Amino acid sequence: MASGTSSSVLQPRWKRVLGWSGPVPRPRHGHRAVAIKELMVVFGGGNEGIVDELHVYNT
Repeated sequence: MASGTSSSVLQPRWKRVLGWSGPVPRPRHGHRAVAIKELMVVFGGGNEGIVDELHVYNT
């Protein structure tokens, strides 16, 4: 970075969820998750076998 320039660094922040509605994913590993704007998307993974479930949460 050149001297005299500034950068904007995004800092992750956690927020406690006090309540929710809808299905909750079963515990799993090997899944993929991504945050896109106000959405949290969780796909796949498994615990006792592989699942192809897709969960989308509006944060």
